[in-house]
Amino acid sequence: MITFDTTALGISLAESFIVALLVTYILMPWVMSNMRKRGITGKDQNKLEEPVIPEMGGVGVVIGYFAGLFTFMISYRFIFQEELPFSSVLMAGMFCILGAAFIGAIDDLFDLRQRVKAVLPAFFAIPLAYYTITTMGSVVNLFGIIIITIPWIVMAVIILFGITAAANGANMLEGYNGLGAGLAIIISIFLCLVSIYQQNYLVMFFLVPLIAASFAFLKFNYYPAQVFPGDVYTLFYGATIAVAVIYGGLKELGSLLFIPMIIEFILKLRSKFEAENFAKPNRKTGHLEYKGPSQSLIHFVIKRVPMNEKYLVWGFWFLQIVICISIIPIVMISTI
Repeated sequence: MITFDTTALGISLAESFIVALLVTYILMPWVMSNMRKRGITGKDQNKLEEPVIPEMGGVGVVIGYFAGLFTFMISYRFIFQEELPFSSVLMAGMFCILGAAFIGAIDDLFDLRQRVKAVLPAFFAIPLAYYTITTMGSVVNLFGIIIITIPWIVMAVIILFGITAAANGANMLEGYNGLGAGLAIIISIFLCLVSIYQQNYLVMFFLVPLIAASFAFLKFNYYPAQVFPGDVYTLFYGATIAVAVIYGGLKELGSLLFIPMIIEFILKLRSKFEAENFAKPNRKTGHLEYKGPSQSLIHFVIKRVPMNEKYLVWGFWFLQIVICISIIPIVMISTI
């Protein structure tokens, strides 16, 4: 087990959190204003009046995130003189995260075809898969049920299921005010708590600045949203969590936490990635309504439980919390 100077780690992570939170919060009004000036806006299709609001708010989150991550690295390595473990994997993970954000930005600007966007994150995951295998070993152990030791298969699992499915699943389970940011915060906090419990703090390097930046962004994206996240945020946060669990050796837990996103990915695959999540509110009750085949978890829910947008988002947040709680026994057993 890797040992850490917990004082240095705690201070560096606290600095990372504060910087990511403040930079994102300060940047968001500027991002929103500039997106609106440049006509990078979209209609909030889940509301009767369909207000036009700025898109690509995730740009501010990505900048704030990397400001926080770089703060951690500088503080931990150069101020406290502590070594960053598996530095090659750390760098490859950052490249993968930045690549996912880049793909999201390109899609927001040029509207890539869904099937193209679904494949592109795999290219940025190749260095991460390579350095993970060469530095940390080539074993994937899914709770003792499936154990994979063949390097090229492990590499394919990391690229296709670890990064590509996670990033796209997070991107596809979106479209409602605050939904993605809330899910990112819940999953990241749970993984950080698991990391603390197991005294394996690697995932926190990536997730603490994500939590901070997402909290700051949620202030502007929560119902009624002042800004949309854009694919630049959703692909980014999915890839960040995937990179964190790979780097931190929590791949199995990551796969369980992403169950709603994996289901969403499969549903979208059935529609050849053409389906959307949007619904229309009823003019009298405000409840969301959707007619047609259920091509999303959101469609499945609103067809069976009448609710407005705010309660729908709360419901998915609650579902994610329930999933986190249900995984606790697995965490405790695996730590024994």
